[in-house]
Amino acid sequence: MWWGLKKDKQLDITRILNPSGPVLHSHYYLTNSGFYEYADFTDRIYANKDIRLAFDGPGHCIIRLRKEGWTPKVEDATYGAYDDPTIVGASTTMSGSPDKV
Repeated sequence: MWWGLKKDKQLDITRILNPSGPVLHSHYYLTNSGFYEYADFTDRIYANKDIRLAFDGPGHCIIRLRKEGWTPKVEDATYGAYDDPTIVGASTTMSGSPDKV
């Protein structure tokens, strides 16, 4: 997580349990600017709820979130002859073409 705020300004990061209340959970208060690396940190409590960032002045925040318990699907797509690294130039399967494959 990276953040930058004007001097003496604050950022409040919370989970919103009930937006009509609002009922909030787990506050993180950040000031000025900085960086936290939450290595091996897992917050599974209310993981299906929204995250709210409340600034009391100008600022920005970048949060990198990772899902746990799933494997990303990798697809090595080949779309045509132009994607074949062993062929130089265009190739075709048309009869009579000088570069017929």
